[in-house]
Amino acid sequence: FLKLTGQTYVSHFEKYNLVTTKIAKQYDLETGPGPQGTNQFQLYFGDGWYGSQWNLSIVKNMTSFALANRANQCFEGSLSTEGIHAIIWGYIS
Repeated sequence: FLKLTGQTYVSHFEKYNLVTTKIAKQYDLETGPGPQGTNQFQLYFGDGWYGSQWNLSIVKNMTSFALANRANQCFEGSLSTEGIHAIIWGYIS
């Protein structure tokens, strides 16, 4: 999570580089592209952030990354996709 967000600590988002409201809202309204490239892990913390389609896609991207790199991400055992989603949402909230 820290590697993907570029943060030093899990709960310190003061200097976090958020995706713009415009980009997140366009995606939520299906008028703009989804998270990809440089913003594939970039969260949105504006109004309605918790239920935004943008953040749901970001969490899916983070989960896919964690599953693909399981050995390097300290996910030992057999965590389900839902379990990893819960861990990531816990970090965000």
